[in-house]
Amino acid sequence: MERRILALDPANRTGWAYVGRDGRRLYGAWNIAKPGDSQPGARLRRFRDGLRELVDRFPVDLLACEDSCLGVGDRSRNTLRMHAELIGVVKMLAGDLGVPLHLYAPMTVKAYAGCAGKRTRSDKTAMCRACRLLLGIETDDDDIADALWVLELARSGRVATVGSSKRRAARASEPQGRLF
Repeated sequence: MERRILALDPANRTGWAYVGRDGRRLYGAWNIAKPGDSQPGARLRRFRDGLRELVDRFPVDLLACEDSCLGVGDRSRNTLRMHAELIGVVKMLAGDLGVPLHLYAPMTVKAYAGCAGKRTRSDKTAMCRACRLLLGIETDDDDIADALWVLELARSGRVATVGSSKRRAARASEPQGRLF
């Protein structure tokens, strides 16, 4: 029986892909940015609510996500901050659901799709072309294409390689301070 996986490409336009136990893929994208937001948390609230709607409709055993904070090249601080905030929301959702979260570096996703080494806008086109040629899915939406490839990575059983296991092990053995 196949695991139910929700894969995400989080950004102002978030791509998602889902596979249920029947092996059928579903996918789409939605905009979380709205011009003129007066409340700084409004975008995050829309993102959280959209994720909740997805997992209420499609139960999950695993969340998988492109970790856009890593390997993104020349991005502004605001873009990096936005991606970090979105990843934080995904981490909270995984914790709330009690399911594992796999984070994949963008170059890992591109390499899995056979598009590694491309660092221009054309790599967006290449990801869509790889969906058509290798997955049999016709899309011209690069957010959906990225989410589909994150989904395929997670389905392959490949564990995410984000972060150093040595650093995690060192942090885990350090004593935790007490606040109260």
